[in-house]
Amino acid sequence: MSCSTSSRTVPAARFPTCYVKEKRQTMKFAVVDRSHPRRLDVEASIRGVYENTFGAKLGQLPERLVALFDAKGQPLVAAGIRVAEDGFFSEHYTAEPIEASLSRIWKRPIARERIAEITNLAGCHSGVAMILVGHIVRLLQGQGVCWAVFTATDRLRAMLRRTGVPALDVCAADASMISNPEMWGSYYLTSPRVVAIHEDMLRLKSSAECGSPALAIA
Repeated sequence: MSCSTSSRTVPAARFPTCYVKEKRQTMKFAVVDRSHPRRLDVEASIRGVYENTFGAKLGQLPERLVALFDAKGQPLVAAGIRVAEDGFFSEHYTAEPIEASLSRIWKRPIARERIAEITNLAGCHSGVAMILVGHIVRLLQGQGVCWAVFTATDRLRAMLRRTGVPALDVCAADASMISNPEMWGSYYLTSPRVVAIHEDMLRLKSSAECGSPALAIA
C-alpha cells in the first residue's frame, strides 16, 4: 500500500482490539493505555524481560503499549509505540530528526507524521514477538503511518533476516549518545542499531520459530 504525504497524528483510541489464532493458540491483541486493567502487568512483563536479559532498569514506559495476551489473559509479548507528537527515542542516536535520516537513506522525502517508533519490545518467544510487530505495522498502516523505526540488538537483526523481513539500517545505537547508559545494563554490548521497516518491506513468515530465547529491543 502506498503512503500519501498529508499530515496527521496517530490517536491511541483508534487502535482496535482484535483476536488472532497462531500455532493453535488463541491470542488477544490489545492497546494497553494507562487506564487498561492489565497495564501494570504489561509494564511488569516488559521490565522483567529487560532486567533478566540485560540487568536493565527501565524508566517510564511509553503512553501507548500494545500486547498479545494468551487465553488466560497473561501477556506473552508487549511493546511501546511512539508517534511524532510523542518524540522518538531513536533520535538520541541519529542526532537529527529521524525523517531526515530516513529521507536521505530512502532517497525520497518522508514526512515525520508517517513514522512511528516501536520501543521496549519484550517477550519470551521471538516468533510471537514478530507476530506482534506484524500487527503493529498493519494497524499503523490504517493510521497513515508507513514507517516503523526501532533499535534492534544483533540477535533481533539476525531474526529479522531469518524470517525474511528486510530492515533498513539507519545508524548505530551508541551508548554515549544517551544520558543514563548505566541503567541499560549490558544492553549496549549487543551492538544495537537503529533500523526501519517500510510497510512494503514487511513480509512476515507464519512459520517463524516460537521457541527462541527471550528478546528485547529499545
